[in-house]
Amino acid sequence: MLGLNASIESSRAGEFGKGFSVVASEMRKLAKLTGGSSERVSKTLMVMNDSVENIRKITEQLYSISQEQLAETEEITAVLEKITSDSGKLLDLSKIV
Repeated sequence: MLGLNASIESSRAGEFGKGFSVVASEMRKLAKLTGGSSERVSKTLMVMNDSVENIRKITEQLYSISQEQLAETEEITAVLEKITSDSGKLLDLSKIV
């Protein structure tokens, strides 16, 4: 918008507005560059957002797996405690006999 305004003012000023014309041209270049940069930043943010979402999903999967492993470890511990207890009882019975 500033580039367009500078072009209009440059035309209106005639010979005295040639310097303004250079400014208008540079403003248009800057606007194009800024637009391109904005698009690249937007695309990069979208890629980052997708990556974060993938990380979140993987983290949820890891949490689920670790919960399953915890449950299985607790089950194994309970079985080992039962075996230890039964072994103690068998040892006591073998002393009686």
